[in-house]
Amino acid sequence: MTNTTQGKIIIGSDVGKKVNCSVCKKEGTTDQFVTLQNHDGSNVYLCANCKEETNKAFDNETKNPNIPFAIGAGIIGAILGGIVWYLIALSTGMEIGYISLGLGYLVG
Repeated sequence: MTNTTQGKIIIGSDVGKKVNCSVCKKEGTTDQFVTLQNHDGSNVYLCANCKEETNKAFDNETKNPNIPFAIGAGIIGAILGGIVWYLIALSTGMEIGYISLGLGYLVG
C-alpha cells in the first residue's frame, strides 16, 4: 500500500488514516495514535491518554511481585496434582501422559 502525504511517498504505511482508539473510541488519525499489533495480527490503536493508562497498569502489575506466594502456590499445586495423577494411575493401571501435561500447566 502506498500513501502520499504532504509530498512524501510512504510505502506500506497507513499515515493519516482515520481510526478510533481501541479503548476509549476517541477519533483520530494513525499519526496521532500509537499503533500496536493484536494477537491475531490486527492493529490496535491507542490515544495518548489510553497509552499512558495502559503503561501505568502494566507497571502496577509488575511492581513488587509476591515471589514467596508464587513459589508456595506452585509447590502446593505440584503436590496436589501429583497426588491426583498417582491416584488415577493407581486406579486405572495406566500412566496417562495428558495428565502430566495438565499438571505442568497447573504448576506453571
